[in-house]
Amino acid sequence: MSNAPSRHDILTKIEQGKSCSTILDEIISSLKQSTNDELNWVIGKALEECAQSEPRKAITVIDHLIENRAPRQGVERGLEAVGDAAISDVNDLLRNKLQNGLRPSGEYVPHLYRDRESALTSQISEWYSEDRWFFRDAVNSVVSYSISVPPRAVDPNHPFSVDIDEIYQELCSLVQANNLDPDDVNGFTNDKNLRSHLLIEDLCHIPNYDWTKMKNRLQNFPDLERFLTNTNWKNTLKSHNLHPIAKSLNSDYKKDEDILAHLDYCLSYVNPTMDRVGDLQNHLLTRHQYPHTVPELQVIALLRRQFGKSSTEIESPIPNTNKDTDAKVTIQGYDIRIEITRPDPDDILRVGGIATRSYGRQTNPARGKVTQKARDQLEAVKGNSSDLTVLAIGKRLFGVSEEETADYVLGQRVLKIQDGKLIETREQSTIPLDPSTGNIDYILTFGPNNTDRNISDPDARLFVIQSPPNVVTSGLKQAFDAKVEKY
Repeated sequence: MSNAPSRHDILTKIEQGKSCSTILDEIISSLKQSTNDELNWVIGKALEECAQSEPRKAITVIDHLIENRAPRQGVERGLEAVGDAAISDVNDLLRNKLQNGLRPSGEYVPHLYRDRESALTSQISEWYSEDRWFFRDAVNSVVSYSISVPPRAVDPNHPFSVDIDEIYQELCSLVQANNLDPDDVNGFTNDKNLRSHLLIEDLCHIPNYDWTKMKNRLQNFPDLERFLTNTNWKNTLKSHNLHPIAKSLNSDYKKDEDILAHLDYCLSYVNPTMDRVGDLQNHLLTRHQYPHTVPELQVIALLRRQFGKSSTEIESPIPNTNKDTDAKVTIQGYDIRIEITRPDPDDILRVGGIATRSYGRQTNPARGKVTQKARDQLEAVKGNSSDLTVLAIGKRLFGVSEEETADYVLGQRVLKIQDGKLIETREQSTIPLDPSTGNIDYILTFGPNNTDRNISDPDARLFVIQSPPNVVTSGLKQAFDAKVEKY
């Protein structure tokens, strides 16, 4: 049976005013003999009270917490106290652990270096050299805290703030030292939080491309190869720190094989010598445009699969303007213009797939995209033709979901009693749709079914906004295998 001091024993000594040396000795003894996450909040309290008077023993406690892979929860204030008391010793401890092959939890770092950005940035390059994945977890944790702190991670009376500018500048310097371009992420956003996250990812995935292998592998995807011919694709991809096509061509993982096969499938419906594809080619090879271009190719493929290439025009000019729409299709004598977008919240920072900033109804990016497209291309369509219009919104597995899109754009789904029957309908949003949405006949939310790498079996919903002909609704429903809802 273990003789390790219990949580109650340690807490009693704290309450009795025992010396910090005695209390920390008890904790060290306990941590040497057993691991018990329930001790964390007691350890945190002891470190908070004793770090200043017993910094060396406090560091020893942190050492054992790292060895035991103890979670952050419960010890946050204690970590902050140790950082305040002995940041140089913290630096030495983390260095020693990394040099000996033990990776500390990156979640400790925002607390150990709280309000000490200069001390943090002085370690970033060293962490990167010693262990890229600790560097990634540690700095991403700090960047994540700069936007939203996890619940109960800090004292509510002592708000957490991070000087992201200093961290971002240090990351830019490290990127340049590794022959990458710090401005390559600027097309995504002006938000330094997101830029910092992207630079961290670039630093952890520096490409070591075998261009001969990539060129040979491209031959396995003839429609993608044909689409990229005469585009100077090699030099364009080289200009980016990281690009999904280059990464996939250089990879042997099945996931990357699926990505290339999916692109090849979509592009089998495109003829680069006959279609207007200049923008598509340029955008597919541009890092920040790539995620928005793939949905365009998906919609074009589904339209042409259903209606044929001759009935579906790519980048179709709008009469009497210098604008065009992503696609135009003819169904039973009706011309329908399709504008395709993908809500991609630039100012949302996602680390580990977890959103750290949420949106209210007014700020939801899906609504903004609808309004923007309705005012721009689709207003021009309605003002210069009798064509019907579809706003196609590409879904994401991570990001703005189909339900979010539908609820924020069209109104919340509710149950009502009508004519004695319980029906499901949509309430008008508490914030009315912009008047310019009158330019939209349909809203289509679409995406691959269960995977983001296969559109041949789509998952789609078609919202009928105005009163278009039933034959058009039926045709679009078949093309996208869509569920139809009338708004």
